[in-house]
Amino acid sequence: MLNLKQDTCDPAFFIRKTNAMSLQLSGYIYRMRFLFVGLGLVLGVSTTGFADDHIYQFAFPKLHSSAAERARIHQWIALGNARFKGNIFIPAYGISIENPVSDGIKEDALLKDFTSCQPKACNFNFTLNAAQAQQLALYQVEGLGWFLAPRHWNTIEASMGPSGIAALVMFSPDGKQYLSMDDSSACVGCALSSASLFFKAAQQEAKKNEFWFYRGSNVPVKTVHLKTAPDGGQTALYHYQLVSHYPSDGVAKFTGMQADIVNFRRMTVSLNPKDKALAQVMLNFYLFSH
Repeated sequence: MLNLKQDTCDPAFFIRKTNAMSLQLSGYIYRMRFLFVGLGLVLGVSTTGFADDHIYQFAFPKLHSSAAERARIHQWIALGNARFKGNIFIPAYGISIENPVSDGIKEDALLKDFTSCQPKACNFNFTLNAAQAQQLALYQVEGLGWFLAPRHWNTIEASMGPSGIAALVMFSPDGKQYLSMDDSSACVGCALSSASLFFKAAQQEAKKNEFWFYRGSNVPVKTVHLKTAPDGGQTALYHYQLVSHYPSDGVAKFTGMQADIVNFRRMTVSLNPKDKALAQVMLNFYLFSH
């Protein structure tokens, strides 16, 4: 398991917009269901009466849209530069996604309301060394916030549901390495079901409220739980290995039931072991900025 260390990130530049609309399986969600389900974000659990235990199926993610569709939906917008500790600068980009509640007007078809990092750079109280800065860029996606990724990775598939739940996967040019993220937004059932794999409290709440929950996974998962936050939030670091693929490491966060918005979110990275330090800094940034 990667050794993640504490660092801090200026929350003023972390964007989290949630949509409190009730979950609807619209035609848009139906088309993109494979992305959400493939990343483990359960969609069909927003009503009670479906209590059941399942085995979580970890699998290498796949793309489910054409290159032409992704080029239309995911516009890469230069936002300027992000500044890190020690006056280290890296480029920042916003990546648009399809608006799940668009009324068909071209102007609102894509979500691309980003924080600009120019003329003044966005400041992050987080450490990157010079070598890492040469390899990484900072990205922002609606519903998922800021994240670090190798700057030469340019294959992405991302989506958001009407309730604000969001997910993405991003691949290296050779398709062998990836990062994935998902966020349950205000969908309580989605949060409890997805979090049940990592957090006992979430599993118990899912069972009690008759939501879908996980009792295990198809491959062994090593999990380390960090100290519970004063507000009750819980964090887990996890590691698993898929046959014929690079090791996968991740950060999972669950707000707990006392939060105004019960939420689950996570990031998984699978990089070549020689890039272990890069994977660590990507996860560290996610850990302390979300």
